[in-house]
Amino acid sequence: MNIMKKIKNKRYFIPSLIIVLLIITLGSIFSYGSYFKIGLSLEFFINSCVTYFQSLLRIETSDVYTTFDLIKDVNMGVVDSSPVISTIPLFALSFNLDNLVLYLKEGFFMAFDYYSFINYFSGFINVFSYLNFIVLILIFLIALKIFISSISFNEVDPGKIGYTKKYKGFENFIYKVFHPIYIYLKNFYKYIKEKKILTLIIVLLLVYSNCISIIIDLFAYFFYFSSSFDLMLILEALVSSIYLVFPIISQINLFGWIVIFYLIFDYIRRKRALNLLISLESSNLKFCDTKLGLVNLFDGLMGGFKTSTITDFALTTSKLFRYSINDNLYKYRSMLPYFNFSYLEKYVERLALENTVYNHAQLEYLLELRFKIANTSLTSYKSYYYFSYDFKKYKDYYWDGTKKITLDYILIEYAKNYFYYFTQNNYIYSNYPIKTIEAVINRGYYPEYACHYFFIKEEEYDLTARFSHCINLNEIRIKKYFNDLNNFNFNKKDKDLSPLFSFGVVAYAEAEKDLGNQNTNKIYDLKDLNANPLNDGTDLILKMIRHVCNLNFKPYIKLFLDMQRFGDLASKYKDISTSLIRAVNVQDKLALRLWTIEGIFCRFVIRKRKEIDHEMKTTRNRFGILYYIFNKCTYFIENYYNKNINKYSYKKLTLLVKGREEDEGEEYSYFLINAKIFADSYRTDSHYSLFKSVLKKSKKGVYSNDLYSGLNATVGEMNSQHSYFNDRLERLFEDNLKADKGEDIYE
Repeated sequence: MNIMKKIKNKRYFIPSLIIVLLIITLGSIFSYGSYFKIGLSLEFFINSCVTYFQSLLRIETSDVYTTFDLIKDVNMGVVDSSPVISTIPLFALSFNLDNLVLYLKEGFFMAFDYYSFINYFSGFINVFSYLNFIVLILIFLIALKIFISSISFNEVDPGKIGYTKKYKGFENFIYKVFHPIYIYLKNFYKYIKEKKILTLIIVLLLVYSNCISIIIDLFAYFFYFSSSFDLMLILEALVSSIYLVFPIISQINLFGWIVIFYLIFDYIRRKRALNLLISLESSNLKFCDTKLGLVNLFDGLMGGFKTSTITDFALTTSKLFRYSINDNLYKYRSMLPYFNFSYLEKYVERLALENTVYNHAQLEYLLELRFKIANTSLTSYKSYYYFSYDFKKYKDYYWDGTKKITLDYILIEYAKNYFYYFTQNNYIYSNYPIKTIEAVINRGYYPEYACHYFFIKEEEYDLTARFSHCINLNEIRIKKYFNDLNNFNFNKKDKDLSPLFSFGVVAYAEAEKDLGNQNTNKIYDLKDLNANPLNDGTDLILKMIRHVCNLNFKPYIKLFLDMQRFGDLASKYKDISTSLIRAVNVQDKLALRLWTIEGIFCRFVIRKRKEIDHEMKTTRNRFGILYYIFNKCTYFIENYYNKNINKYSYKKLTLLVKGREEDEGEEYSYFLINAKIFADSYRTDSHYSLFKSVLKKSKKGVYSNDLYSGLNATVGEMNSQHSYFNDRLERLFEDNLKADKGEDIYE
């Protein structure tokens, strides 16, 4: 396998070797002076370090030969210059502070000089002298557009569909010539990046462009400046650096500078946008940790971001639990610095993967039994039961300043935390699917998880995606359990299958439709054998949910329920909820700064693309080469626009959080970030499968339902609606008619 891999990599290794040797050869021929400059820079750096330490030790210092001195020697002919340095800036020949002030002063007032103004105005006139040429170009473009329209949008046979011969030939040419080259270059780039060859190429280019010398000089100037404060030394360093890169800078034209500044600007603003999204996510983490309770009710109108918000709450809280448990593990590891926790971790992993234990209570019971055996057995076996811990050398407790924490307690708490930290699944239980992005990093001895929604790559998307757990709502019912088979022995049967909910985050959408209120629950009875919202004991477990799972004295269970209004839920659930939440304001935001001009341009192109696409689709029924080229040219702009909007957009929600329904509540800001919550994390039609099973059997639809015959519906058409109102109205008229005839209307 390794031999085959080496043979396959030859197609990339040989070209990369040729590129490296070519750079070294050309650099040695045309930029051999860069070796000389690096040597001088290293010499200057060493002398600067010597001067710096001499100043620290208060030893008499001597002058240091700087790069600025080198420039003077080059100008005087003492040292031969490198071919890289083709020109010498005039201001570097004779340098002092007075000349610099005079130079800047004259350059500043030059813009307001009379002759300069005349020159500017004459240049303005010269632009208009080319007006006739511009008009001719516009006329040519308009004629070209008319010609393309005449050959592209002519009427053809609507029944003739497919691809034109020119398109097929052009597509074959693209995919047989350009596509293999593109794939090769793409894989070649991945190869040189993985093998660190790209880094070597960049270093060589930096060497031959004197950038390495400049970097070394900067460090050298730092030490030299630190040893003796001198303002002129800063100016000398600045001029020296400009002098070294001046030949390269002078060769860049205006268009090149525009591209360079735009790339730098775009890089900076994208970094700032990502940092802003990260800070907003940190704000969400803080909000979920400090402002939300254990049972949280969220209400709002349809389309009011109820499900979106509780989904984001669940994702954020799951991430919060993961990080918090990791902090707990570090805390307990620090209590026993000489205990090898790897043995305990592998033991917990084996118990979990073999389904020996299913929750922290079972794990705690098993460890208590293990330590009890160790404490009652011989001393020689005690180390085995405590995972090879040497009791003769180290203590079996930890003193935190206020109390003594025993070894048994530390290991049991560590095991309980690691039991939940180890799983690669998320901590979300929901009645609708939720997708999370959690990557496992350094999966060797100790797993590390990163919920990097904003840094996910296309090739990693499917590998890091995880779905939430399908919740069994019997786990939050402690009196009676729901049984879909109507088996009257369900209580005994389901107690083993529906244990108590022990850990995690619950996202419960449309909760009031399931739990009901005093009106909808009138059909149920407390004495029913089957479970119902009155007798299942859900409210009791919610009251005591804080006591189910505490790790490091903190509950690790939270429930988020959404509904259209609080009044649709029974009062017993509103009384036990710790937070009543409502969104009172929603604002769309974009983290990418200074996007207005690009956005206007992209939207203009997209609008024109839609117009031309509509015209092409309606006038030509065949996929031709012009349509293909048009799609290729405009697709990149639309894709660029959509990617930036999707990646950097977010919604700012103003949430009203109440402790009780009668409280006034407080307003907080929460952020729904596109890259996290709207990146296919959930579906608003989560119950579609139930309706789909019915729709598959339906014989009615948009092609088969009857149409109205006029603006006034007939009696038959109104009867076909099966409306309660129409039925009552028709019965009323019939009863009145019978009363007029003296007939009995109470038959």
